[in-house]
Amino acid sequence: MLAARDDGLFRAWLFAFALGAGFGIHLAGIGITGGQPGPLFRIAWGSGIGLSAALVLGTLGGSLGLGVKRLATK
Repeated sequence: MLAARDDGLFRAWLFAFALGAGFGIHLAGIGITGGQPGPLFRIAWGSGIGLSAALVLGTLGGSLGLGVKRLATK
């Protein structure tokens, strides 16, 4: 619905990035490091997870939303 509202993928990418980054910062590589990860690692990890989520989930969800909108308006 986000991409269908303004005919673009930007909002879908932004929403998926925020969701992925939030989970990434919260989990912050639990099990990857032996100790408690620092804030710089948390931000980098969250950004990587957020980018991955935006590229995969945001693109797929946004494309599906735009496709359904175009089919419904014809």
